[in-house]
Amino acid sequence: AMSTNSYKRFRQTITEPGKGNALQVCVAVLLQTDTVEEIPNFIQAKVGYLQSVQEYLLPLKLTFLKVDLRDGKLVYPCSPGTLCILAGKSPRGNHKHCIVGRVTSEKVSFELHHDPHTSDLGLEDYQWAGFVVQMCKSTI
Repeated sequence: AMSTNSYKRFRQTITEPGKGNALQVCVAVLLQTDTVEEIPNFIQAKVGYLQSVQEYLLPLKLTFLKVDLRDGKLVYPCSPGTLCILAGKSPRGNHKHCIVGRVTSEKVSFELHHDPHTSDLGLEDYQWAGFVVQMCKSTI
């Protein structure tokens, strides 16, 4: 396990709805990069955020699996403690926001692990979860 003092929890610097860099920060926290800036701001990508995240992760032999949630929960159980990106309604207005979430001991529900926004208010609901998944080496 990583020691907590070396664990990086970045904050977003762009908070304008539709242009914010919360997703960029979430990926930086999941990958524990040295800086946020070495990760693209996926929301502003012309190809769309999902393809942009997947293109960024590909050379790292990783992919991004986006899963719709049912009533804010996973349909199938996952190991407790698993980190992911959660997207849902922002508590600051009628737009989406994302946070780093953690699968709880219930195995289908989530708790806040890190909110890129300085308010630390999290989300009003959980609409989808995104997991960074290792790709099979033999197919690359």
